[in-house]
Amino acid sequence: MRAGLRSATWWWSLLIGLESVLLIGLIGTLIQVLQLSWAWPHLVADSENYLDQLPLHVGPEAWQTVLYPLNEHRLVMSRLVEMLPPLVGGQQGQWGVATSLLLLAMTFVAYVLCFRALNPSASWMAKVALGLAGLLVLLNPWQAENLIWTINVHWFVQNLLLLIAVACFLHSKAKVSPLWLDFALPVIALLNGGQGYAVIAAVAIPRLLFFSRRWFFAFGVSIALVLNSVLPKLYDLPSSSYSFDVSFFVGLTQLWWPMAGLWLPCFVLFYGVYFWCCRQQLERADIRDLVIAAAPIVYGLLFALMAT
Repeated sequence: MRAGLRSATWWWSLLIGLESVLLIGLIGTLIQVLQLSWAWPHLVADSENYLDQLPLHVGPEAWQTVLYPLNEHRLVMSRLVEMLPPLVGGQQGQWGVATSLLLLAMTFVAYVLCFRALNPSASWMAKVALGLAGLLVLLNPWQAENLIWTINVHWFVQNLLLLIAVACFLHSKAKVSPLWLDFALPVIALLNGGQGYAVIAAVAIPRLLFFSRRWFFAFGVSIALVLNSVLPKLYDLPSSSYSFDVSFFVGLTQLWWPMAGLWLPCFVLFYGVYFWCCRQQLERADIRDLVIAAAPIVYGLLFALMAT
């Protein structure tokens, strides 16, 4: 028994050491990105659309433009972060990277709360290793590209919403969902990008399966949809036909750091095999937690499909 514990401790120590080495370089790079963005805020690619937005000091008309779509999405948080700094003597876009990193830090806290609920009896070394592994995923090597695009602040908002919802579901032993989640989450999600639909769908599965007062969530989603449709628009966007391009989808999963998108089918396959092999030993509470914990996988799959 003692030999097994010593072996487990050695492996956990090795894993923590490896993760720490990787994180040191990764966090150092992100700090450089933050310093550069603060000293030299600039618009990259789609963020150039901000040039059409009025400075907020102009008055109510300018604040109304915060609600306007950017491309085909409403990006309220991204617009606010872009335009607020000049009101306090800063430069336009100066807060973009800092806000995204803050949202990432908050998402990491929500992630830690999630796995603590799944296995509270795990050793402290296992918790540290899992925490560092989650941090590596959140600060993945291609994240810097998303960070310097200040238009992508809303991506990190959606990630935070999703992980907070999962943490709330896992920690809730009663069959009652928080009211803020039923009403605030759909509205915030749809006002911050088209992937908000994927967030709502991923959260809806455990919400409707395991919690009562289901009509609350349906009512919250309805409010979000109506609000998104009646808010002002700069112009009528041309309608486009729905289609799915398989070659584009495959290319999308290989776009960044080698075969980055392979995590999704691998996780789905692992989840399926694990669930099938352990189906006899799983209790109802275990199945509930597995379905809730799978929400980020559902979101990732829907987001990847929507991108086509």
